[in-house]
Amino acid sequence: MRPEPQRYPVGVVAARALAGLSAAICFAVFAPAALAVEPGEITNPCIAHAIATPGLYTSPQAMHQACGLGPVAPSASPPSAPGEAPAGVAAPATTPCDYCSYYIYSGDSTNVINAKGCATTTNLITFPVSSGCEGGRNEIWEIVPLSTGYRALIAYYKGYAVCMIAGAESGQNAGGQPCTNPVASYMEFRRPVVSESCASGWYYIIPADNYNVSLNVRGGLGESKNIISYAKGCYDNSIWYYG
Repeated sequence: MRPEPQRYPVGVVAARALAGLSAAICFAVFAPAALAVEPGEITNPCIAHAIATPGLYTSPQAMHQACGLGPVAPSASPPSAPGEAPAGVAAPATTPCDYCSYYIYSGDSTNVINAKGCATTTNLITFPVSSGCEGGRNEIWEIVPLSTGYRALIAYYKGYAVCMIAGAESGQNAGGQPCTNPVASYMEFRRPVVSESCASGWYYIIPADNYNVSLNVRGGLGESKNIISYAKGCYDNSIWYYG
């Protein structure tokens, strides 16, 4: 025989229904999920014009001069490796600046983020500072603010503004492709995030739509390694230095 269904007083039924509703609301609010990020406008009209007009400027230096943005002067002096930072030294109070250009060093202090092969649609790899691509322009990344409050990371070479892209999910390859304006959501990043207690002066590079991942040198530090999105953590291959 099928068992009789349990019967509860009306008050108990109402309380259980309310509890279920509260749990559903709680799950909807707090369940982890990738953020929906709107495309972001490049607010500087001079850079926006350069993106809309490939080949307008012959170099990032020429664009900066025309736009009144100051010099393009990344430092080719490598930083100390993260493990060599003095114990107890606090991370710097300031973050890398908007409209400033950098070599972005990996945790071995030797290799930087490189748009592979000087192609305008490509993967990102680690590679030593070099002059092979139009003076090394595929390794010089500018931080450009967007209307959404996020940032684009842009390299200028072959007449194009090439935006860094990152997957929102762990394990996806990072890459570069010609920027659009508005900048697509997968080209948006958070402001450089201090790597907490990992190492003084080093940062996570975090896509706008998932705070739980950051750019990572796949399989450990080294030259010509692919760069991917990976679960954010205090590892030498997950933190970066803006030089």
